[in-house]
Amino acid sequence: NSRNSMPLVNLGWANNGLMWDGRTVDLEAASADAIFSELHPNPSAILDILREDSLYANLFAKAFEDGTITLENINKSLASFMRSIVSIDSRYDRYVKFGLNELSQEEFRGFEMVFSSEEGDCFHCHASSDVLFSDFSFHNIGLDSNITTIYDFADYGLGGSTGNEEEYGLFKTPTL
Repeated sequence: NSRNSMPLVNLGWANNGLMWDGRTVDLEAASADAIFSELHPNPSAILDILREDSLYANLFAKAFEDGTITLENINKSLASFMRSIVSIDSRYDRYVKFGLNELSQEEFRGFEMVFSSEEGDCFHCHASSDVLFSDFSFHNIGLDSNITTIYDFADYGLGGSTGNEEEYGLFKTPTL
């Protein structure tokens, strides 16, 4: 599709459909979707390339009990990698958790905007009580605000995955 990829940071904590339109249920399915839906490679070619490389053969042998390079194990490997992309020690994290004021003036101004109902008003979806900065819900943020009917959406978002017209134009809240 024509969408940009979602941020990968902290996806291990995502608790509902992944991708902007919620079409996958877990990181393993998201890996398969990204490889085979987005890139459209030949599954046999991917397996051949990895099996012919001794580095990957050794890594798969260490990582999996059966040691084989399969599509399932590739998806497990990619999902495991995505779960390892974690941000828990930023200046913001230290500010909130320990009260350490390491934020620059510009960063603190951004903090104020995110958590102010008079300015950015971002905290409703990018929850302040959640260091992940996402409610992991789907929202219509007006990307297609010039439509005249429900069928005018350039991208149906969640509704395109579920077929539910009431969910047209809804997209996953990303982290900040």
